[in-house]
Amino acid sequence: MNKTLKSRAFEAVIDTTMPQGQQVRLARNILHPLTEVGLSDLRADVRTAYVAGHPRFRCPGCNEPLFVAQNPASPDTPRDGRGAHFKHYSNADAPPCPQRTAANLRDIGAVKFAGLGEGADHFNLKHMLAFCLSQDPNVTDIQIERQIRALDGSWRQPDVSFVLHGQAVAVDVQLAAASLSTILERGAFYAANKIRHIWITDTDNLDRLSQLAFRDIYLGMGGRIFALDADVAAACVEQSRIQLWELSIMPRLAPPLPLHNVWERDVVDQETILMDPAARKANGQKRYRQALASQVGQHFGAQRASMRSALAEGKELEWMRPEWTTIARQIKGRDIDTAITQGVGAVLAWLFAAEAYASCTEPTARPFALEAMLQATATVLTVRNAKDWAPLIETVCKMSPQVRAALTAGHRDQLNALLATTEGVTPTIRNHAQMLSVLFHWIGFQLLVKAPRFAPHIQRRSSH
Repeated sequence: MNKTLKSRAFEAVIDTTMPQGQQVRLARNILHPLTEVGLSDLRADVRTAYVAGHPRFRCPGCNEPLFVAQNPASPDTPRDGRGAHFKHYSNADAPPCPQRTAANLRDIGAVKFAGLGEGADHFNLKHMLAFCLSQDPNVTDIQIERQIRALDGSWRQPDVSFVLHGQAVAVDVQLAAASLSTILERGAFYAANKIRHIWITDTDNLDRLSQLAFRDIYLGMGGRIFALDADVAAACVEQSRIQLWELSIMPRLAPPLPLHNVWERDVVDQETILMDPAARKANGQKRYRQALASQVGQHFGAQRASMRSALAEGKELEWMRPEWTTIARQIKGRDIDTAITQGVGAVLAWLFAAEAYASCTEPTARPFALEAMLQATATVLTVRNAKDWAPLIETVCKMSPQVRAALTAGHRDQLNALLATTEGVTPTIRNHAQMLSVLFHWIGFQLLVKAPRFAPHIQRRSSH
């Protein structure tokens, strides 16, 4: 870590969601295990809690609220939690604190177009969108920069607004950085006023999708973002209906490469455009899981089935050595001896038991599924390096309220103690994320999804 980042970093923060006596947590233990999805989720949760008046994190020195910021961009800065840090909110009236640093543009949200006003590309794209909308007879009330006021006096001014099949829609064109507060506040405003809200970018410079402002949008939308260009505009004219590109992050399993992500593109129409944001997010995650399951089945179907059968029979990880080795060699995963040393066997048994309990609907079988999960929980919370796996257990509990509610008070106390440990957490989850996702597709989106290395390729129409 360079001197600049070291001076900005908190060694520890107060986590107000933890029980009294366990609220002081090491900052690195909170941030470093986070995937890109986990970081995006945490940033959104922290901002939402702050706006609601219940800050998630506070400074141990001055007790002022903190947020999660991204380290300055550089080629070697990770985009996951390893490249993040805690920072004070900008507040001129806050008490002095040696860990407070100067506000930057992202803190105050004044980043769009670097204060220079609307750019030509932004102007052209919103007018292109309005033209595309005008070609669809089902679209009415098309307006550019119409001010929308709520009953409480609050207002927003989307780039383009319209009505499609009776549903009001607001569109913001995203070509430059926008603060997380802007993204969340707009979404909350439109949802409260029963207006569908979507973000649209163009296809001229899709490398920008790796930027934090874009990741905050599409990682919170199931890995999806809309785009518009002249080719889609031409299709709107030809077919007299509104259409957009939808760019989606999807898994790619092509041994001997590790599991990785790529952008896929498709032209979508009003059904997807009008989709409720929560449903669109869930649908994006489901598509990712289904694609992952399909590709895993194609390459490792027999090995995966054998390993899950062994888990169902309560066998140790050593029994799965041939299957583990076959898969690990092809995806460049960790060897099984490392996995055994790092407690992966107990984690697999817990994930399998948690999955079985959450999916069990047979009343007579449910008590047995619960007992199996509680036994597996007791084991995973007491392995030698349980502190390294605690963030994964916390993640699964957030994903499955059923699992979280089923944990005993003793198990929750143990988990909280592990999360509040004063020892450093090692990147064990990251080391085994691919294998965990192969065996448990439902956690693949959370563990694997990140901004793909390469921007999506949009094939242009021939001009001849």
